[in-house]
Amino acid sequence: MVLIEPASIHTAAIGKLRRDADRVIAEFPPGGKDLYQDAYQQMIQTAIAREQQGSPPGAVAETVARAVSARRPRARYLVGKDARLLATMARCHRLACVSVPVMNRAFAVTRLRNSAAPPKVPPMVWPAR
Repeated sequence: MVLIEPASIHTAAIGKLRRDADRVIAEFPPGGKDLYQDAYQQMIQTAIAREQQGSPPGAVAETVARAVSARRPRARYLVGKDARLLATMARCHRLACVSVPVMNRAFAVTRLRNSAAPPKVPPMVWPAR
């Protein structure tokens, strides 16, 4: 088995991300919109900017072809701009070696509006689909 992990790949799917983000904001629970909308939109804008500057989809196709044709393929292939950075951050986050402020800075998330301390709001629960 081979794992191919694409990172920032520039595709037309970015339009879907924008539409989905608008829908998610519209579905925020009462009070959630005031607290989370700005930070969520900043995170989405950063993701969109990364994708727009991302590698072409052909980079993934080339990696798949290389893995399929390799006599002894590696277990894992990272593909695209920022792939190593994002994989390292994900791994370190699981191991608690990357703090929330570092993750927030990497994804351009600023403080929640009107909050000197973490908000005292119940966790957001999304309806099942």
